[in-house]
Amino acid sequence: MGGTLWSERQWTSDHFAATRRSRLLAAGVPESRLEALFQLVDAASRDEMPVYLEVRSLLADCLARVGVSGVEPEAVRRAWSLPAVETVPLLPGASEVLAGIKELGLRCYVLSNAFVRVAVEYQEDFEAQGLAGYVDGYISSVDTLWRKPDRRIFEAALDLAGVLPERCVMIGNSEEKDVIPARALGMRTIRVAIEEELPETTAADVVTASLSEVPLLLAAAL
Repeated sequence: MGGTLWSERQWTSDHFAATRRSRLLAAGVPESRLEALFQLVDAASRDEMPVYLEVRSLLADCLARVGVSGVEPEAVRRAWSLPAVETVPLLPGASEVLAGIKELGLRCYVLSNAFVRVAVEYQEDFEAQGLAGYVDGYISSVDTLWRKPDRRIFEAALDLAGVLPERCVMIGNSEEKDVIPARALGMRTIRVAIEEELPETTAADVVTASLSEVPLLLAAAL
């Protein structure tokens, strides 16, 4: 998702932080512990995460470290997961690529490394943006516990789609987390470089700097 359909660079602002603080307070976090918890969770969300991550266990540890009891990690997870429609814009061409995939008669599954966002929340995001009709399913690393580039999250997506990898095209912005693991499983790949320069080298079958161009690339590959 981040860097492919919506920005990876616009999730941090004073407004977002204030919204999260108010949601954490509503979840039951005492105001006296709020800042310490916010800093711990915020730091964890910015760190390079392992390929296997149980985020609720991580949040439970954060709560314990700041001396908060009686607040469920799941309540903190939900508080931290801000609705995307209120916080981050779609990248240029995002709606066009989703519509174009559907017009080609193809199915579309969103596969995302996330910190707190579960599949049902991704669905709610797409519904709020009027795009849910273009997406057939959602796979979040918060649900699978495995994160890209681990093959198990890709296998979870393949199981949901019910197809063999050679029948799939992975569209993503990351060489390491999207292109290389997808190719290792036998998928075709399209790398999109929207928030970064076009790569000089890539293992992807095709590279583009325009999401709007992706349906044309898919049509040519059919």
